[in-house]
Amino acid sequence: MKLYSLDYSPYSTRIRAQIRHKSLPISCVNPSELKSARLNNLFPFGQLPVLSLDDGELLAESTVIMNYLEEIYPQHSLRGESALAKARANMMVRWSDTHLGPLLGDVLSTDSAALIGSAELRVMAELRKIDALIAEQLDYRERDIHIGDFCAVVSISFTQALFELCASTSLLDKFPQLMVWWQFSLQRNPALNESVVEMVQAIKVWRPIADCRDSYLDGGPLINLVINQEAS
Repeated sequence: MKLYSLDYSPYSTRIRAQIRHKSLPISCVNPSELKSARLNNLFPFGQLPVLSLDDGELLAESTVIMNYLEEIYPQHSLRGESALAKARANMMVRWSDTHLGPLLGDVLSTDSAALIGSAELRVMAELRKIDALIAEQLDYRERDIHIGDFCAVVSISFTQALFELCASTSLLDKFPQLMVWWQFSLQRNPALNESVVEMVQAIKVWRPIADCRDSYLDGGPLINLVINQEAS
C-alpha cells in the first residue's frame, strides 16, 4: 500500500504517525504536482491524504483511512478496548475535525499574517473545549494513548505552528493543563513525536501566508520539541 500525503498537512500527519506507531509496510509519497490534471483524475475528492490499496482502490479522508488501518492491523491498537474508551477517543477526533478544523480553514484563507490575529479568540474558544474535555475524562496518564490523542495533538501542533509563524504568539502557553497533556502525549509515543516534528518543520518551509516569520518563537514549545527530537 501507498499513502499519498503532504508533510505539512495535519490530516496526512496523523496517518503517518499511525503507520509508524504500528510499523506498517506502507510507503508515504508526496505528490510533486498538486494541481495537475493527473492528480485530480487519480483522486476524485481532490484532497490528500489518499491511501492506495494493493489492488489499486483508493481510500480518501483521514479518519476513513485510520479506521481502515485499525481494522486490518489490530496490533498496537489506537481504538481503546471498551465501547466507552472508543467513544472518548472519537469525541477528540470529532473535535479536531468539526470544531477546530473549520477555523483553521478560515485562518489559511487569509492573505496576510496581520489578519490571523482576528481568528485568535475563536481558536482559543475551541482550545478551551478540548482542555475541558481532557480534564473531565479518565486521567490520560492512566490509559493507553488512542486515536483521539493522535488527531488532537497533531491539530493543536498545526495550530500552534500557524500562530507562532503568522501571529508571533503561542496559544499553548495560555493553557497550562493542555500543554502538559500535549507534551506527555508526544513524549510517550515516539511515532507521534517524530511525525509532529516532521510536520512543523515542513510548515516552516511551506509558510502558507507571505508575510509570516521564518522561524518558531525562541523558547516556545515547538522549537523545544524540534531541539529535543534532534538531540534524541
